Amino acid sequence: MTRFLPCFLLFACLVAAASPASAQEQDTLCRFDATGALITSGDFTNDYRCSTAPDAYAIDIFSVYLCTGTPVAPTLATAADLSVCTAVLASASSQRVTVAAGVNTPLGGTFTRPPVGTYSHAAVLLDNTFRITNATRFDSVMTHAGSSTSGEWCWTTDGTIDPAGSFPEPARCGASEPDAASIGTATEILRAFGSPGTAREFAASGFVANGVLTAYLIESDDTLPPAGANTASRLLAVQAFDTPVRVSDETAFIDLGLRVSQGMSVNSDPGGVNNATDFQTFASGPFNAVIGLR
Repeated sequence: MTRFLPCFLLFACLVAAASPASAQEQDTLCRFDATGALITSGDFTNDYRCSTAPDAYAIDIFSVYLCTGTPVAPTLATAADLSVCTAVLASASSQRVTVAAGVNTPLGGTFTRPPVGTYSHAAVLLDNTFRITNATRFDSVMTHAGSSTSGEWCWTTDGTIDPAGSFPEPARCGASEPDAASIGTATEILRAFGSPGTAREFAASGFVANGVLTAYLIESDDTLPPAGANTASRLLAVQAFDTPVRVSDETAFIDLGLRVSQGMSVNSDPGGVNNATDFQTFASGPFNAVIGLR
């Protein structure tokens, strides 16, 4: 039997993904002109969002599972049933993973070789906190009311968006490209799915590049929060693969990739006056998982 060496997980994909796993329902893809500037004409209106890849996207992972069937979803009274799953990676505490093009991140924890067989699903348990680092050039001079700044460039600054507490807008704009020291990290604590003012949902599902991804925001006891609550503290993402993966006696490595080409939501100001140039903030957007066996 080939020796199993699940010694690393690969997080290096800033390529095509499709639908919601983290922040909100699926957004329109951002459009860019030939110079690489984000197009605002005809797109940016009050409370408009589009999604694209951030410069960096960080999440905190607890565990990764491969499943032979569909896990039973959590409810208000019961935790998700993962009895059809094998924990490929388990860790007593979360591990920070920053997703960026060309970056491979090794993880610690306990690795377990899954039994030989066919796996139709993957599941990832992670913290409900997402960190975005980004600078974007627009095709118009943008105005950011939160910082009273304007310019063709807008970028993230250090700050936390938390519906359970403060809701700042961790961004600013300027006339020229910011230097690295000026770009901070916008941290979003995800408490519910959906746009502000809509019904609060704690489960969201949609198509991704290689299957269907369903995400559940759960409390510390792994059950769903009660209606209207801001108490979610973790996120369970369950992905059904279009093509199941096969673990054989020869399987030696498991690589996990996260695709975040829509990992950032670019938001216009819902209270703005000049629709095309009112910028609000950068926020987290969807990712999807890719499992590779070799």
